[in-house]
Amino acid sequence: MLLGMSSILSLRNIKKTYRDSEVPVEVLHNVDIDLEKGRITAIVGPSGAGKSTLLHIMGLLDKPDNGEIIYKDYPIMKMDDDGLSEIRNREFGFVFQFHHLLPEFNAIENVMLPLLIQGISRNIAAERGRELLNELGVVSRERHKPAQLSGGERQRVAIARALITEPSIVFADEPTGNLDRKTSQNVMEILINILNEKNISFAIVTHNRLIEKYADKTVYLIDGKVENQYDISIDNET
Repeated sequence: MLLGMSSILSLRNIKKTYRDSEVPVEVLHNVDIDLEKGRITAIVGPSGAGKSTLLHIMGLLDKPDNGEIIYKDYPIMKMDDDGLSEIRNREFGFVFQFHHLLPEFNAIENVMLPLLIQGISRNIAAERGRELLNELGVVSRERHKPAQLSGGERQRVAIARALITEPSIVFADEPTGNLDRKTSQNVMEILINILNEKNISFAIVTHNRLIEKYADKTVYLIDGKVENQYDISIDNET
């Protein structure tokens, strides 16, 4: 196992079991993983390996049954739900395979929403949202509702929404899963350029092995266990 620089987010001995059925299913087994500041981590593995569950726990969308989560050197599992929600809403951004844009709002309104929830003025939220839509190449579509946008355009709007709070970490679960190869590559290249420019950490779950080429580190998850963490930057230096 090769590990990189100091971590912005670390998970230690994470366990997760689903008990919805008669037979409990242990999804994650003593998982250790690190995300480094400003670097891209790809989490890959077969279906059912626990990748999405791991991402949800990393992003505080779900809680582990056991283990420790350390964010910026602080053991955040000691925090109450309000404290965890504060970190999740202000420090983290999320992009999913299905964009989850609100159909009744247009593109700029969807992007502005996280800032409006935080109490930021509508003018400032609109300005920031327009800047991001411009960086992502869809500012001309800001008044269009999701149904009027292509799949690639909807995903770029969703990315802008994830970035508008200026998060420390963006978590993505199969963000290009519904896009064709060319559009996927275009969306990923735009996203990676913005993340690098803003020094944002990025964790991406994917079945698409081609996306690994964008990663600084690849984590292989098999049957709920980390089989390997392959740090590309270290490998290139040796």
